[in-house]
Amino acid sequence: MAHTAGEVIEGKDLMLYINTSTTDAAAYTAQAMATNHTITYNSETKERLTKDSPGGNPEKRVTKTNVTIKADALSTFGGTAKKFLLAALKAKKLVKLKYGFATEEAGDEYEEGDFVIDSLEETSQVGEDVTYSAQFSSSGEVETKTKTA
Repeated sequence: MAHTAGEVIEGKDLMLYINTSTTDAAAYTAQAMATNHTITYNSETKERLTKDSPGGNPEKRVTKTNVTIKADALSTFGGTAKKFLLAALKAKKLVKLKYGFATEEAGDEYEEGDFVIDSLEETSQVGEDVTYSAQFSSSGEVETKTKTA
């Protein structure tokens, strides 16, 4: 379905993809049974107050940027995403993530980069579906890329 300028993007239209390849070539797999994704961009700043500061107010400059992604999904029998993430966490390995449209079209932008798995949590409450949550922090630059044909 074509994206129309000004049209509201629905939550189901965006997806988190995990590179599950064991080679240098990326092989992205959508996080199955996903219920929620949150991507947060943060910056750290440094204040500098000098005798030349306008009005005696400190000037700020950005010293660091960071991206965090939180992902929630339902656990399934035979599901591989959580197993892959747990193995990567135990091995202290970075994971390559991509965050963009579930159905990509040429010209669509997406975010891609290497991430540390900060946490992986499973919740199993009586009478409820088993879910898991993962939180990731960027390691290096997260690039905005454009889907080509």
